[in-house]
Amino acid sequence: MCGIVGYTGKKQAKSILLSGLDILEYRGYDSAGICIEENGAFALCKASGKLERLREKSQNHVFSGTCGIGHTRWATHGAPTEENAHPHLSSDGSFSVVHNGIVENAEALRAMLKEHGFSFRSDTDTEVVPQLMQYFYRGNVQEAFLKTVKMLSGSYALGAMSTYEPGKIFAAARESPLLVAKGADRCFVASDAMAFPLEDLQIYSVEAGELAVLSKNGVLFQNTDGEAITKQPIQVERECIQHDKSGYDFFMLKEIMEQPAILAKLAQTDMGKLSLSDELVQSVRCVHIIACGSAYHAGLAGKRFLESLAGVPTFVEMASEFRYRSPILEKGDLVIAVSQSGETADTIAAFRYAKEKGAATLSVVNVLGSTLAREADGVLYTDAGPEIAVATTKAYTAQVLVLYQLSLHLAEKRGRISLEESQKLKEKMKKLPQKAEKVVKQAEEIRKISEEIKNVNHIFFIGRGADADTAAEGALKLKEITYIHAEAYAAGELKHGTISLMEEGTPVIAIATQKALYDKMRSNIQEVKARGARVYAFTPDAQIAREADYALYLPDTDEHLGSVLAAVSLQLLSYYTAIGKGLDADKPRNLAKSVTVE
Repeated sequence: MCGIVGYTGKKQAKSILLSGLDILEYRGYDSAGICIEENGAFALCKASGKLERLREKSQNHVFSGTCGIGHTRWATHGAPTEENAHPHLSSDGSFSVVHNGIVENAEALRAMLKEHGFSFRSDTDTEVVPQLMQYFYRGNVQEAFLKTVKMLSGSYALGAMSTYEPGKIFAAARESPLLVAKGADRCFVASDAMAFPLEDLQIYSVEAGELAVLSKNGVLFQNTDGEAITKQPIQVERECIQHDKSGYDFFMLKEIMEQPAILAKLAQTDMGKLSLSDELVQSVRCVHIIACGSAYHAGLAGKRFLESLAGVPTFVEMASEFRYRSPILEKGDLVIAVSQSGETADTIAAFRYAKEKGAATLSVVNVLGSTLAREADGVLYTDAGPEIAVATTKAYTAQVLVLYQLSLHLAEKRGRISLEESQKLKEKMKKLPQKAEKVVKQAEEIRKISEEIKNVNHIFFIGRGADADTAAEGALKLKEITYIHAEAYAAGELKHGTISLMEEGTPVIAIATQKALYDKMRSNIQEVKARGARVYAFTPDAQIAREADYALYLPDTDEHLGSVLAAVSLQLLSYYTAIGKGLDADKPRNLAKSVTVE
């Protein structure tokens, strides 16, 4: 989940690398570093903590070189210290490497290198890479890099330099995203195209089994046998990310407030452009949705839509578990991968497993040109724009709405609903953005609830039907950015054990947007209140509101979409709770935005 950036050209590299790392900090922010070639040697600057510490420290260094690599880290091996920060150098200082991923055979390689007299400065798996390059070097850096890559097991994206061949960056990747970009008199490498400057660039994806050699004159591609290969540029999304919060204190709040506009844009999406054939759509036997984290919760919403509207049996799977339970995939199965970045490692691995088994595939992603977008039979873009805050908000609600539209499309094509019925549902969907606008205008009311819960140690979220899935997302959001222990339960399961946790003053968030289940939810609220719980209801229903200790009234909408409005309100609750605790809502501890390692 680390961020890699590299530049070689005619301009000084320092500011380019720091600007790229600034954009990539969402991938990890527990340490960072840059390494720049200076007159036949490497100038290295590293710092633990967020990027601002590296920026401050680098002011004490004079960097004039025009070729360099940088890295922002999310720790996997070794504590987030300056010694463990990337880039890492070889023992003789002639090779420098940045790495994203996990070298699974690092311990064996480390032992072998120690036997040959190599010493190590860090606890990372990455340090074996520059050491191997030194070990293999016999006058040709490219050959040393190629031999090193062949020794590595696991996943990786690598950027390497050597003082023996100034002005060059060597890149390779396996199961971790890595892009290179070629411009006039300059080349770039990065984990994400957003780190590239907004100029005329040809962008390429570095795939498994490929080696890229970058210089100011261009980029050369080879396979692992050293043979030259020809690649075509890919189309990717490169929106300019200027760290402009548009007057908001945090990106998370800005992104929450952007949701009405994003939902309005999505409501106009034409599913007729779906690149799956009508024959496939009509013959789908069942759907498997694979995803992680918030995208998994969006998948739970998608299951309800696909089954209730399109009549398609649907299974929602945690992508990290999918491959390991020997799932049964047959002809007529459609596997839908849901991921904000399109680069989530667990989801990609599960997705590729499904393709190997012959399933048809569809991806729901936010990033144009991402791995899941490129490899799927069909792709639906959520079009939510860049999301900077680590905890997803607008990308989640966009995923839910896209899955709802997909379900309507399948329902129409499969004859489950008439065009007239579908049109009525679409008209209700088009009113959703206005209702989401009403929710975000309740921010001050939600902030008052956050003041009551910010100092608790435990909190429970309950709901029934679709609201149980929203409760899970609400609990995750609170855990992510406030560090309060939060658990979500289907309210009907309370009496089967969980209600034993209720005691005087226990805070319970009750979500109730499903009209058919209002009576049941009132009963569940009464049950927890009888045990002393303090209940905060998020609902459009006045009777449920009266049962609660505090109620936030949500706009009334179609039962399929009420959970979207509830999710927006719970995002605001998590945000204000984090702010009330004095925490950084954009960069919660131990997390990173894009999970690119398993």
